[in-house]
Amino acid sequence: MVVKALPKSDTKVDLEVTAKASPDSLQMPAKAKMTVTIKNNGPNVATDVGLFVHLPQGEVSSSKPSSGTCKDLGAATFCKLGQIAAGSSATIEVLMDPPPEYWGEFSPRFKVRAQETDTNPANNYTEATVTLAADPNAPPKVDLLGLEKELFEQDDTIVLKATASDDDGLISKVEFFDWEKSLGVAPPTDSKEFTLTLNKPANGNHHFYAVATDNGGRTTNSHPIKIFVNGPMKVRIVEPKSGSIFLPGSDLLLVAEAVHPGGSIKGVEFRYTHTMLLGAATPTGDNRFTLHLRDLQRAVSEIQAIATDDAGLVSKSQPFKFSVSKAPTVTLTAPTAGASLVGPANVEVALNYTCTNWATRIEIYANDLIVATHGGGTGLPTQHECLAMLGCVGTGTANKLAEIVAATVLCGELSLGSAIVAEEWVESHDLYGRNRP
Repeated sequence: MVVKALPKSDTKVDLEVTAKASPDSLQMPAKAKMTVTIKNNGPNVATDVGLFVHLPQGEVSSSKPSSGTCKDLGAATFCKLGQIAAGSSATIEVLMDPPPEYWGEFSPRFKVRAQETDTNPANNYTEATVTLAADPNAPPKVDLLGLEKELFEQDDTIVLKATASDDDGLISKVEFFDWEKSLGVAPPTDSKEFTLTLNKPANGNHHFYAVATDNGGRTTNSHPIKIFVNGPMKVRIVEPKSGSIFLPGSDLLLVAEAVHPGGSIKGVEFRYTHTMLLGAATPTGDNRFTLHLRDLQRAVSEIQAIATDDAGLVSKSQPFKFSVSKAPTVTLTAPTAGASLVGPANVEVALNYTCTNWATRIEIYANDLIVATHGGGTGLPTQHECLAMLGCVGTGTANKLAEIVAATVLCGELSLGSAIVAEEWVESHDLYGRNRP
């Protein structure tokens, strides 16, 4: 797809944007209201007038233009206002939700543009500031405790547990959610722990989190926990065994067993866990399904078998882990077997090794005790090649590599900061209409 910018018209206009916060100071939590005015100072009609609003944090709650339409995009809004005659104005009322923990100056930025050439680009930009006083009520703390596994059966009972506390008050409730759906308010098992039991959860992906509310009405969300609940089918990978090692270039036959207690299996497929499809399996009878993988390449992989029945219910197997590599060989060349030394003495150890993939770590033992180690990521093929291009291979190059990394990061930060200060960070999105309604 080729995207082209619309050419600017030779017609001249002078659009001026101003913004005012009302009120200009607020006690958090609160919504900030700003009125944006776009005036066309002429001399011609401005067409295809657009306004872009960018918040430093938080979200746009609503935007109401005097003409045209606005589309709220989280921390940004784009308004398509149509035409503004010379000497006329358009206004937009923007209501914003700063983050509850925000305090200090809150300064959204506004930019206007039209199809015509603007004779005074300097007044196409503005910002307005509202001063936010910090919420005196400290937020509660909440933590959702981990579950014992990620894959559950449909008859399993899932017990969700969370701990919650409030430094300057009390916890009034802890509510559990699955995606955006409330599962209920948990009764406390003690002053800080809250528990909710789920019986026979629905088939599919679940995204659990807890929301704690304190006696001042302030809320905090816990980190999420993701699980999958199987349907009625029982699925397992029969062959090969998890943890198997295969030689590069070899073939692998995957065999899964899928049993439905009261229906029929529509199909079975193999996937890398949480990622791409390997292929649909072929039924071979006796509830078995197979898939051939050809010419295996070096990798450490995790695969699941996934069965679907005629009703669309899905079950997954436990992950099957395997690696494609060849076991390394190692031979000590020094000291020689049977050598005698008079102590105290330094012992030089030398060895030869072969490895199909790469040796990431070498350990040397004496009487079951590690006496020396060698290795790291710099020995991996791609990493070694990249380090060689930078001239950072071998001893004495660590500081040089650190300087290169630091300089690269600094350049990126300078570029990003310059784009933000120059109001050009989202210029291309605005120019090509990606933020337009």
